[in-house]
Amino acid sequence: MPKPTSHRREFLKGKALQKSLTDKAFAHQPTRKSANPIAPDNSPSYLLHVARKAMACDFQIFLNAGEQQNATEAAVEALDGVEEVENILSIHRSHTSASKLNQDGGTKAVQVDPVLLEILKQAKQLWRQTDGAFDITSTALSKLWGFHQKEHQLPTQKEIEQTLTQVGSEHLIINEDGSVQFAKPQLQINLGSIGKGYALDRCHQHFAAHGLTNYLFHGGMSSVLAKGQRLNHNSHGLGWQIGLRHPLVPEQYLAHLWLETLLQVHPVTRINFSTTKENATAISLTLEPDTPLKKYCQQQPSAQRQPKPMR
Repeated sequence: MPKPTSHRREFLKGKALQKSLTDKAFAHQPTRKSANPIAPDNSPSYLLHVARKAMACDFQIFLNAGEQQNATEAAVEALDGVEEVENILSIHRSHTSASKLNQDGGTKAVQVDPVLLEILKQAKQLWRQTDGAFDITSTALSKLWGFHQKEHQLPTQKEIEQTLTQVGSEHLIINEDGSVQFAKPQLQINLGSIGKGYALDRCHQHFAAHGLTNYLFHGGMSSVLAKGQRLNHNSHGLGWQIGLRHPLVPEQYLAHLWLETLLQVHPVTRINFSTTKENATAISLTLEPDTPLKKYCQQQPSAQRQPKPMR
């Protein structure tokens, strides 16, 4: 296999983008130290780190060690809450409220868990506000492309058009009595686009009820929520520092950003996969936050034939 040219290597490493983002990031960073630094310079500081597997990823909580006596208990209880949310929203567990809605919603009105009802109302409101860019009813499309079971495939345009008739939050009916039903029998919901964020919000509410003011937590590094400050002489009262990874070279960082006050960060959706067949088809689809899902699906993403990479 021929080696890539130097200009291609430069592009993949994103040096120009890295410089641009880094300059922008640090241009907005305060250049002076806080008048009342949280921790004196050179003083040791430690983090309390509590983690648990949930929603197919690692949920991790970081707090300033020794700052509050009830921090560990509050963190464990917050992660218990994440598991409770997953046990309501997961469509991969047959007993959950979301799964039962998918099973029966096409034939009758279903009484759902109050947590699920709250999220469905919020999701439909977001669908309206974004003119269809945010849509939790895309399960049929996920299955068609093979994302649901991780058996990736490239569908035909005809298959895509047929599947689109089974998608759309306009067919998600929320009744006044709190029951939910589908106007289209084939409709299915998937809360993957909102579940982690909702779980992080629940963690924040739990911490606020216990008087915790400084913390950072994330769900699989794709959703991050931070509040307050890291008690560290390097932070200078700027908040919590996170790294922005290069999308093509994950071991590289484009910039380091400071989060302070209450801030939640989510990525733009990016879908990439490559089949395991010889002469694999590589597919890349990026969903911009201001474009309806159906507009993307009506134009089949380009696919480039390329040889299977050597290992």
